[in-house]
Amino acid sequence: MKKEEIFFRNARISDALAISKLIKRNLVGAKINKYTLEQVRGIAQKNTVKEIRERIKKFKVFCALEKGKLIGTVYFGEVYPKENNIGGLYIDPAFLYLGVGKKLLHLVEKYARKKKVRRIDLYALNYSKDFYLRNGYKINKVYMWKVGKAKTRTYGMEKNLK
Repeated sequence: MKKEEIFFRNARISDALAISKLIKRNLVGAKINKYTLEQVRGIAQKNTVKEIRERIKKFKVFCALEKGKLIGTVYFGEVYPKENNIGGLYIDPAFLYLGVGKKLLHLVEKYARKKKVRRIDLYALNYSKDFYLRNGYKINKVYMWKVGKAKTRTYGMEKNLK
């Protein structure tokens, strides 16, 4: 994949359906995730078209597109009081390990710096923890998070921006 083939832009309300479908493809199709059926159901319930439309209105949401097809997404904003959070970083399974996630992450960090944000927080499931560690995030808390009816190990992570 060549750099010029991927285009990044702000999400639009009209992207909500494509984002929801992308998340479901990632949950089911990404072999690295190894989500249980209960985890997939729980995460999917939080990523309906309606929920994503609200997220686009409330937060800064970015999309990665290749030849007009949505291949990645991420959002950024104050999910919890006094925390600037990254969330919902999902990549189409066909584009994993090609640098799309890293580029979306750097796009969010660049946006946060422009907004004078000094620290970014996020909550990573076991399957994405190493990705964030490789990108300079540190674990500050480990706990069990309820996803639907299932519980999964979750890592509170942070990165100080320069």
